[in-house]
Amino acid sequence: QPRGGRGGVAPLASQYIVKQISRAEKQVLMAMLPAYESHVASRGGRSLIAYFGCHSLRMPWRYSGKVYFVVMRNFVPVQPWLTF
Repeated sequence: QPRGGRGGVAPLASQYIVKQISRAEKQVLMAMLPAYESHVASRGGRSLIAYFGCHSLRMPWRYSGKVYFVVMRNFVPVQPWLTF
């Protein structure tokens, strides 16, 4: 479980959010990708929720499978004194 957040969310340098997702959630995101791309393009590249990538890693440990995660922009303003 990543530290620093609930529900598999881990802050990364305060500008980004890394969230672990299930394989089913990854499949839903991939199915939504064409509509999301059109949505962002129709708004001049702006969106409240900005997805930068959907990734997977195969863990080298025995009996472990792939871990899926998304990287998103942190849309909550962060004061400079909170920066890591």
